[in-house]
Amino acid sequence: MTQPNLYIVGAAKSGTTALSNLLSASPDIFIPSIKEPHFHVWEQVKGKIPCVVDDIKKYEKLYDDDKASTCKYRVDASVLYLPYYELFCKNVKSYSSHDVKIIIILRDPLERAVSAYKHSLRFDPDERDLFNDAVLSDLTRRSGNPMLCYQWLSDYFEQVKMIKERFNDVLIIRSADFKSDTKLVV
Repeated sequence: MTQPNLYIVGAAKSGTTALSNLLSASPDIFIPSIKEPHFHVWEQVKGKIPCVVDDIKKYEKLYDDDKASTCKYRVDASVLYLPYYELFCKNVKSYSSHDVKIIIILRDPLERAVSAYKHSLRFDPDERDLFNDAVLSDLTRRSGNPMLCYQWLSDYFEQVKMIKERFNDVLIIRSADFKSDTKLVV
């Protein structure tokens, strides 16, 4: 059975999609048709975001591919693994039969929150609040779509600390570095 062995758990709106797209050009890297399955935190996000793989057979089928079996790295790039770090760590540790690599890509927290808010205004009909009101209501928003929790998703310290403590091979990339010298970072 082919399993993911590289997780990109960067903060939403920090460059995870751009990084995944660049990495997918490598013959050593496999990214499945669903880049963000959120499988390891599905209990927290099912019904709150559009795409969630909540079945282990469906998750493993994403990596049941001839290319996946020959690639050195098989990627799961689910951004909600970072805020749900406790569940992510627990589930990946129990699921994976081998050591995994983690890439965390982070953006300046305020820039990330503003970018996410602007994205939500364009694409999410549930976002109707002004930015300041949205940030101030962050706690009450957590029962809904987590992507609308701008402050919580930008609060990285505990998230990164726990992941670094639980996994041996963690790379942290600053979004600004990725943007200014993409080739070097990749």
